[in-house]
Amino acid sequence: MLFARLSLVALASTLVSTVAGLQITAPGGPNLWWVAKSDNNLVWDCTDKTYDSFNVVIANPNTAVLTAPLTILATLPNYVCSKLLPAAMLTVPAATGYTIMLTDILNTTNIYATSQPFEIKPLGSSYPNPSSTPSPGGSSGSPSSTSGSSKPSSSSTNSSKNSGSKSVLSALGAFAAIVVGVVTA
Repeated sequence: MLFARLSLVALASTLVSTVAGLQITAPGGPNLWWVAKSDNNLVWDCTDKTYDSFNVVIANPNTAVLTAPLTILATLPNYVCSKLLPAAMLTVPAATGYTIMLTDILNTTNIYATSQPFEIKPLGSSYPNPSSTPSPGGSSGSPSSTSGSSKPSSSSTNSSKNSGSKSVLSALGAFAAIVVGVVTA
């Protein structure tokens, strides 16, 4: 019985640490896409200092689009909070269903964070509205705009950046309190 209680505590702490980890804030979801054969921004919440550095891997569940996950950046330091990926670095086709993963630098199957699915739009498409792009944690380095089309930006604010995560953390905290209460009872 004690083993089962301790297992619940271990599970609760694992869930809390998983949710509290790194978070990719751009790209991801229906409003934050990339444009094929163009410069694109990767933005993550770098307030979690658990990981000093990671690889950046792009994946797509459709093997006709991408046959296997592809490392696009190796050993990126966490503290930079955002990275402009030059057009030459991203050579995957335009399609939906992509995800970005931040992984262990020695073992890419150890995933620290995964973005929401997003689309890579065809060359020549417009970028997302800069006001919907989250800003990196105190970092600068947004690309400049050229030829009338908006480039990815990291200059806007994001007041609701972690509201969903905080709700999940609160729920998991309550679960952990109940589990600890059961163990101590």
